[in-house]
Amino acid sequence: MEFDETKRVKVVYRETDKSIDYEFRPVNKTLKESEGLLGGTSLCIVHKPDQTILRIKRAEDEKLYPGYNSVPAGHMKVYNDGTCETPYETSLRELEEETKLKPLNSMQIFGEGLLIDPYTQLVGFAFLCPVDQNSILKYNEEINSKESGFERPETIMEKLKKEKFTPLSREIMTKFLNEIEVYGSLNNYLSNI
Repeated sequence: MEFDETKRVKVVYRETDKSIDYEFRPVNKTLKESEGLLGGTSLCIVHKPDQTILRIKRAEDEKLYPGYNSVPAGHMKVYNDGTCETPYETSLRELEEETKLKPLNSMQIFGEGLLIDPYTQLVGFAFLCPVDQNSILKYNEEINSKESGFERPETIMEKLKKEKFTPLSREIMTKFLNEIEVYGSLNNYLSNI
């Protein structure tokens, strides 16, 4: 099935069996169904007990946002029966595909689908994903492994001021890091949500 910007796609979430209409505007009019639904994406804020947060840098040969900083993220998969992954399922799959990390749990933050990428019109769903302190990163080819890794919140905040971030990652990281600042630390924030 090929999509074009004049069509609407009805998606049925597996967990809730509720229908949601997405008006989608693909970046590429020949995107195939298996490449995901343009309209929904999940982003993962990954953190360790030492209060470091994962920042990744996209490879320079990526078609969309090459060389930009980001968090693990990706599109919801659409299945042949017209259903798609839930945002939660997408967050777990993308995190494993991009980093081989398995979160201890995953929790949606900042409401449902409140983030919108102004360029792609993607609706973003943000998830907080804690991982074990000894977790080992194994990046896929989409990630520049030499310029990615776990960093202190204040380091990421400085990079947000000076470097390129994908719009949704910038929005979610800025909001998240401002919340941490209000609570004084990541651990304080986590104990209050």
